[in-house]
Amino acid sequence: MYDTPPLTVDPAAVQVWLAQPSDEYPDYSRAESLGVDDELTAPGVGGFLNTIDDVLAAQPHGLRRRADITGVELWLIPDGEVLDQGAVITVDLASGVRLASLHQDIKDFTGRDQHGIPAVLDALAHIANQVTLLMDTYHAARHDPDVPSHNTAADTAGRVTVAELIERLRGFASQLQVWTANPGSVEGYVPLDGSVVLGGDPAPSPGDPASFVVLGAAR
Repeated sequence: MYDTPPLTVDPAAVQVWLAQPSDEYPDYSRAESLGVDDELTAPGVGGFLNTIDDVLAAQPHGLRRRADITGVELWLIPDGEVLDQGAVITVDLASGVRLASLHQDIKDFTGRDQHGIPAVLDALAHIANQVTLLMDTYHAARHDPDVPSHNTAADTAGRVTVAELIERLRGFASQLQVWTANPGSVEGYVPLDGSVVLGGDPAPSPGDPASFVVLGAAR
């Protein structure tokens, strides 16, 4: 059971599900019945996180919880008199334990330029990532045996294939910048410059590849 992330998002499956007719209102798509609008569903428009909460509660196809999780919820938090500016994510476990995230600002869920279904998919990916972090932290604190971490620094410290890296990055909101560890910098990390090249070693050591992908080669 623990070999899979606690909450996974299949963007294509969610998008198909949203486009299908609503069970309650057949003349409308599920997206329309849940308030997902191509222009009005955006972090800069009121009600965005409320819509995300409705989509999450509808349990769309493509959003899969692991068996040890019974529920994932958003608890919306206003910023003074301004509603819908942030939320706390909670995870209910089959054991009866409830875990809660730190406050998540509205800008953490998706970029300001995202609207409609793409914004919803970004938000679901952010929620899935936060659920993973909560579960990894919980099991690490309990020193639970045989529970691997997912998408954490410890988990990604070893070698990784392109496919594995893409799968791990799916758990993060698409507007987030990518930084890389750099002990020589003041902060301990620097932004990845975005360059990608194919590297090669004509005489690799045993266990090393003859070709590989190099990120940040322009730095």
